[in-house]
Amino acid sequence: MRGCVFLQGADPVQRHLAHGAFGPLCAAHDVTFVALRSAENMTGELILAHAPHPVGEVVWVPHRPERMAAWAELFNISCIRHRDRSPSFRVRHEESRRADPERYARYERLARPEHYRRHVAETEAALGLHPELTAALDRLRPEFIVLPSLLLDSGTDDLLQAAEALDIPVLLLQTGWDNLCSKGLLLRLPTLMGVWGRQSLEHAVTVQDMPRERVRIVGAPHFDAFRHCREARDEDLAERLGLRPGVPSLLFAGTLRYFDETALLRELDERIERGDLPAMRVVYRPHPWRLRREHEENFLDLGWRNVVMDPEREDSYGDAKRRNTTITSRHRTFSMHYLARLYSVLDAVASPMSSILLESMAAGLPIMATAFGDGVHSWSADKVSRMMHFEDWFKLDGVMACRGREEFFGALPRLLAMADEPGVAERLRAAMQPLVMTGDDAYGDRVLRCVGELPGRFRPLAEEAA
Repeated sequence: MRGCVFLQGADPVQRHLAHGAFGPLCAAHDVTFVALRSAENMTGELILAHAPHPVGEVVWVPHRPERMAAWAELFNISCIRHRDRSPSFRVRHEESRRADPERYARYERLARPEHYRRHVAETEAALGLHPELTAALDRLRPEFIVLPSLLLDSGTDDLLQAAEALDIPVLLLQTGWDNLCSKGLLLRLPTLMGVWGRQSLEHAVTVQDMPRERVRIVGAPHFDAFRHCREARDEDLAERLGLRPGVPSLLFAGTLRYFDETALLRELDERIERGDLPAMRVVYRPHPWRLRREHEENFLDLGWRNVVMDPEREDSYGDAKRRNTTITSRHRTFSMHYLARLYSVLDAVASPMSSILLESMAAGLPIMATAFGDGVHSWSADKVSRMMHFEDWFKLDGVMACRGREEFFGALPRLLAMADEPGVAERLRAAMQPLVMTGDDAYGDRVLRCVGELPGRFRPLAEEAA
């Protein structure tokens, strides 16, 4: 069959393409990659650098920011209209309304039952189809499309809209942990949806209103890089980070949302130096998409004795701090393979509510969530911990969570001690299965089986007009 894989940004390249998600598909079918020029880092070089197999000629379509803005506004209004479906929608609405009350008062009016459907229909009618994307699909005539999606991204709504017009079956693949319950609300449903695990299946059904019989659990491709990463320790990286035999190491993984990480790390550094905490080497990895913080000191301007920044994130962090802004798209590229190398040399992980809470479990590392606010920002880790995808994580066996600053420092020795417990890695990997399924077969083979379930069809626009 002829088919297309739609890449709307760097995330599906880094998480799907780089980990062989489409290798079996390309071997079995005539597949064309269609890519959206959605950001400065979305280039042919990025695709070629991450592809483990030939991808052929890539068909590029332009990004239209005005369309993305319209779809994002519909999502914000839909969050209000359907905030009963997900606590994440409620948190988003509360915090966004606090930041921009005038705009969100308008959104609340449009979300009322008497206005919502009409407003959605009028917005879509004004948008029409994405012209270049629709023309490309009309020319390629695919019998199926595979769409790795963040939901609220640069291309998902446009792709589903065009596929509906052309009657092309779509397999949508979940890209991030919280996508189905927090990062979007689909106005059109795909033919099939491939999700990470049982948790995501329930989110697809209850939040996205996807029929249960059209959802398949396929796991997450980039998690395969973490499962065996500790079988071979990266000694060169360990030396670069200053790790020493006999001294425990902790990864402090930053969050996307607002949290003064420098202040917490300074206090941690001081407590280690005073002897209030046992000796440890702390590696700080800022979130690759971190938002701008208020009144947070620049980590790179300070002297540190027991804490070091992950060298992969220094340039992006430093650039954002110098310009006092959110990390830009050109700095958001990162490697899951590098993350696997990082996990191979560390003993435990702490994070203020990031997807690393789940990734580190796949690597078999003891993990602790820092689920408290920083006293500065409103939408901090305490609010993030209320979001829907974290509800099931807190219930998992073997994970730790702290709701206060003193509790965090007091729990660190116990967290590091877990690293020496026999069988801890196996227990953590088993515990995470409801959230991310892992199996002996490859993710790409699961995708190929899902495509085999799609009904192959295509209706050209000319036929529609006739």
